[in-house]
Amino acid sequence: MTATGPSDVWAAGTVGTPEGWPRPLLLHYDGRSWTRVSSPDLDSRYGELTQLVAVGPRSVWASGTEEGPDRDPRTLVAHYDGRGWTHQETGIGAGHLYGLTRTRSGVAVVGETSGNGVYRPIGAQLTPGGWQPLDLPQSATARGRMPRSIVEVGGRLTVVGIDALGRDANGEPLPPVPFSVTR
Repeated sequence: MTATGPSDVWAAGTVGTPEGWPRPLLLHYDGRSWTRVSSPDLDSRYGELTQLVAVGPRSVWASGTEEGPDRDPRTLVAHYDGRGWTHQETGIGAGHLYGLTRTRSGVAVVGETSGNGVYRPIGAQLTPGGWQPLDLPQSATARGRMPRSIVEVGGRLTVVGIDALGRDANGEPLPPVPFSVTR
């Protein structure tokens, strides 16, 4: 959830479909009641919205994952501009987004993509020049790095999450190790 005031509250998540795939869900509270927000640009997509951040009454951002019966997971970012919600292309592509934060110049998102059982961190920041990749450092661990949250403090971005260690000599899973990266 995010809010710009007591009569401007947003909530995001998923709603199930008869086919068994989730669709993004956006709700708005106007100080009196909650309503489901229609968004043609999002309503036709499968996936979920997991994070929201309000920059102002006419600028709300949502992030999550788009996936469905005929596509691999792709990052999903949407923006509300006071008139409606639209899908935003960040240039990240494949993966899941778990973190979203407001920055001095816009917003930033982080998450992960995976292949061959190894997780790789992904992220992008909206600047006046458009979306720019965050170029997050990879993990030296066997299974990779999974960012879960991001915040900007004093003009610097901090990303936190876990590094997956893999398995021990007996094949037992090793517990993940937390990481933090600031730039």
